[in-house]
Amino acid sequence: MTTAPTLHKIQRSYSSKAFALAVFAGLIALVLGHKTVCRGLVLGGFFSSLNFIWMARTLHKNLHTDRVKASFSAFRNLFFRYLFLAVPVIIAIKFQRFNLVATIVGLFVVQIVILADHLYQNISIKTSFFQGK
Repeated sequence: MTTAPTLHKIQRSYSSKAFALAVFAGLIALVLGHKTVCRGLVLGGFFSSLNFIWMARTLHKNLHTDRVKASFSAFRNLFFRYLFLAVPVIIAIKFQRFNLVATIVGLFVVQIVILADHLYQNISIKTSFFQGK
């Protein structure tokens, strides 16, 4: 019997996979001679992973019994996380060393990993069902 993974393990798994994907894609871009794309992907992936960790760590703080306090806390958290995600975009705009499009793609790497993980799980469940397992 297996136990369900904890929220911390899931968060750590997604953030580490996402950053590894960003670094791997950045290394491919570097090998192909696109240094700015490499830097942008890694910068965006780093901030995306940190944002996901921040979201997971502060999620429980937004749960209040008072609706007004909960709404204000959630809005404040969302505002500061968006402000945090604006940092790599501003860096990419200010410095030519970073590709802006690659930085923006890197900011979505956690969402890409989560979507890919769920698609993989759904496909593996359906294939095991048809194989009679």
